[in-house]
Amino acid sequence: MTFIFGAFSPTPALAANRRAVDAIAKSTDAAVVSIVEIDEHFIVGWTGASLEREVLARSASLHLLMDACLYNRRDLEASLLPSQHPLAEITDVELVCKLVTQDSSIFPDVLNGDFAGALYDKTSKRFCLFRDHFGVRPLCYLLDGASVYFASKAKPLIATPNANTNFRLNSLAAYLLNGAAFEDHSFYEAVRAVRPGTVLERCGASLKQQRYWRPENTRIARGIPDAALLENFQDQLVQAVRSRIPARGVIGAMVSGGLDSSTIAAIVCAGNRDRQMHAFSVALPEGYSGPATDERQYIDALARHYPNLSVHYVVNVSRDPLADLIGRTTFQGGPPLEVSGGSDEEIEKAAQAEDLDVMLSGLGGDLLISGFADSYLAESLANGKVGRVLGEFRRRTSSGERVLQTLVQGVIKPFLPWSILRLKRRMMAQDYTRHHALRADFPGSGDFESECIESGWEAHTRTFRSVRDEEIAVIHLTTQLGGWFFDDLSDQNSKISYRHPLFDKSLVESCLSTPSHIKVSSGFNRMLIRSTARDFAPKQIADRLDKGEVFLRYNEMIRPHATTMRLEFERFRKNELWNSVVDQNKIEEGFRALDSDAREDVSVVSLKLWRPLSLGLLLCPRT
Repeated sequence: MTFIFGAFSPTPALAANRRAVDAIAKSTDAAVVSIVEIDEHFIVGWTGASLEREVLARSASLHLLMDACLYNRRDLEASLLPSQHPLAEITDVELVCKLVTQDSSIFPDVLNGDFAGALYDKTSKRFCLFRDHFGVRPLCYLLDGASVYFASKAKPLIATPNANTNFRLNSLAAYLLNGAAFEDHSFYEAVRAVRPGTVLERCGASLKQQRYWRPENTRIARGIPDAALLENFQDQLVQAVRSRIPARGVIGAMVSGGLDSSTIAAIVCAGNRDRQMHAFSVALPEGYSGPATDERQYIDALARHYPNLSVHYVVNVSRDPLADLIGRTTFQGGPPLEVSGGSDEEIEKAAQAEDLDVMLSGLGGDLLISGFADSYLAESLANGKVGRVLGEFRRRTSSGERVLQTLVQGVIKPFLPWSILRLKRRMMAQDYTRHHALRADFPGSGDFESECIESGWEAHTRTFRSVRDEEIAVIHLTTQLGGWFFDDLSDQNSKISYRHPLFDKSLVESCLSTPSHIKVSSGFNRMLIRSTARDFAPKQIADRLDKGEVFLRYNEMIRPHATTMRLEFERFRKNELWNSVVDQNKIEEGFRALDSDAREDVSVVSLKLWRPLSLGLLLCPRT
């Protein structure tokens, strides 16, 4: 991705805009920066070696700045009027600029890809910011009176003149609770993020927000044979994968051995048998005797199935969590979501050693195309589908789930009275609160609880009576969290383009339009992607029900560095902001968990140690 930035003012303000843009450029520490003055209202810039025509396009009075990679170019080119057809190769940005010139009403929903940018009409002085459907490409903005400053990350914006550099207290609390600032907030009072699937247009002294994509508007397909719907989903998945593969260059994929990433790698290999494909996977150290398991047997099976697949294993080892954190921030201006144990960095190094151009991931499968078993059971019961209820009940209990657990999760909970459900959700939220390091008496600005609810964060405590309702809720939750999924995989300094085929608009809409019984059938869940896997991947992958942990436990990774962490926490206690949100007792509980040999989940070690440590390094950086 390319770091883009700029400044717009509805009244002539060339000098002020230039000062702001220069301040943003300087704060990026980039070796190569390009700045273009469009007119006295609009200045843009970008970092890196990208050519101007790769990020900036002009057509008539329109000026379009975009960090973009489009995956439906053929469809877009076909929609151009004959007079607009290019005579030579044009960039994605130039293509979009032609489309907007021809018909601005279809923009940007007609695009399918990863993109973010700014559009300026020199004649009408119309200005807007926009971001792709899922927030793969980041974009933040800051309002300074009538002027709008924008950039791919939040932190450079606070370098602009007159910017409020204060941290936002509710966002610090949200990070401890959830790993990211809620909704369109950043970690700074003055900076906000453009929401995924949204256009922000300058209207008077404010920005008018308009959602251009609503997944809930996708209609469920009726009267179409199941086989045809499965075939349509497979076509969409294959297209989503292959459209992200460049005609030239070195291709790779992060492969865990699970259903999603293995199917993506298999589709690439099947369609490119004359090209070498690289798979990168995390493996446990040789001689490891703990409870975690890696996925070597499945990845090796995939490599045997496709001779053009070369596998590179990265050993998951203990890493200094401080070294992992220092200097790393998300586009919201805060610390990364979770401890990586160095896996991401080691995979990046291994990929660079192979001169990789594009890296595919299986990110999003569990969220976007899963089919939720509890909701399916409740939906079948509500619709009187007794056979489906019994079949799903048999499937889940035969795979090891306890009978009582199945009854409670899929049958009893969804049909409890509203008053009991509200009490249950409150109890679950309180139980979750006990696992993280946020102070129980955190006051925030008085609206923190409502902010949590509005963001959709409490969706994990809800019980749904249909698969579709849960899918829509998860999509909204994913997008409203501001795209933190992609922060660690969208480093502007990386020469590798990370692409996520499962975060594809057409693919997700295909999933939403498919009736629930197709998603959970034949004794298996996740039937949409499983049916495709059976055509491309080895049977032992397509039919597997389990998944190894792959990673060392957090306590095993962090335990060797406990003394250093304690010294850091002592330093943080001198910071008023850190003390106002962090519960010291929770930190001690986290250290006790480190010293225990008992199995501890992520919530104990990561939420009580990693996030407070991350937050402390943000508020009290090492000098």
